[in-house]
Amino acid sequence: MEISLYDVVKTTGECRDTFKFTYGGRRYDRLSLSEKICAGMEVSELMKRLTGRNYPVFVDNMESIDDLANVRPTGQLIMAKCVKGAELQVRPAGPIVGAMRQAA
Repeated sequence: MEISLYDVVKTTGECRDTFKFTYGGRRYDRLSLSEKICAGMEVSELMKRLTGRNYPVFVDNMESIDDLANVRPTGQLIMAKCVKGAELQVRPAGPIVGAMRQAA
């Protein structure tokens, strides 16, 4: 993951504000939905470490995620997943890796 907050103009040397975000060497706008979700979770963890806070994270579209092994949440993770034909359920999950295997 790489985040850039400014660009240097080659002709003038001036610094311009920008926000460029890459994940796995690819621009954010070129990522798949599952990659965008994982990238967002990693940024969330980074912000928690930088601020010293441990807040819950809500993740929507979990049906798009196959594997969360690269993301290690440090706090409460609320996952929303759409399952066609299923009734609304709210249930606690075990460790993130185990929860993802159960959902599959």
